[in-house]
Amino acid sequence: MQWKVILSYLVEHGKKVVLLPTMNPEDYEFCCELKSLLHNDHIQLVDTQVIEPGGIQSIVGELELLISMRLHPLIFSINTGGRFIAINYAEKVEQLAIQFDSMDSLVGISNQDWGNDVIRKIEKELSESGAVEKRNMIRGIQVSRLDEKYDLVDGWIG
Repeated sequence: MQWKVILSYLVEHGKKVVLLPTMNPEDYEFCCELKSLLHNDHIQLVDTQVIEPGGIQSIVGELELLISMRLHPLIFSINTGGRFIAINYAEKVEQLAIQFDSMDSLVGISNQDWGNDVIRKIEKELSESGAVEKRNMIRGIQVSRLDEKYDLVDGWIG
C-alpha cells in the first residue's frame, strides 16, 4: 500500500501527520484502516464529517505540506497559500495543476511504486523556495479574472 509507504516516511522524519478525509464515508473508513496499520499515536485523524468546509480549509492552511488526491483539499491549499503534492488519479486534479503551473507537484499513480515518487516530491517541495509564491501570483491572476465566481465560492466555504 503506497499510502503506508508515504506516511511511514513522514513519521520516520518527525513530521506531524494529519489524515483529513474529505469524501466520506469512504475516505474516513480508509483513513481509519491506514492509521491502524501504522500503529502510531502521532498520526491525527480528523473527523471531517462534523466540520464545515471553512474549518477544513483552516486546517489545510496550517499544514506544512498537503498530500492529496482530492480536488477540494488541493483548492483549499491554493486558497491558503500552502504547499501541496497532488496525486493524479483524475483529469480534474491534473487540470488544477496545469491551471496553477504546478505540474512539478503532480504525481501519477500509473507507476506501481508511486509512493516513492511522492517521497521524492516531498523532499523537493520542502527544500525549494518560490513554488508557493509562484502559485500565489497565479492565484491572484485567476481571482482577478474570475472575481465574481470566486466570491460565490468564498461565500460557500467561509
